[in-house]
Amino acid sequence: MPKDNTSDLKGVSEEIKSQLTIIPISTIEDVLKEMLGIQLPRIEQVIWSGATFGTPMTNIPG
Repeated sequence: MPKDNTSDLKGVSEEIKSQLTIIPISTIEDVLKEMLGIQLPRIEQVIWSGATFGTPMTNIPG
């Protein structure tokens, strides 16, 4: 369930909650990790500093 909605569980009985696996998530990456067991790199690890769309690979700094 969305992490921001966990406060909505206050109205759900403990009996019901004990029968559920509730995983608060913040991003689609969290969903993929929990449901498929795969962990994607964070966007900061993917984007190269200073690179722009269409930049030839030879011109990328670093």
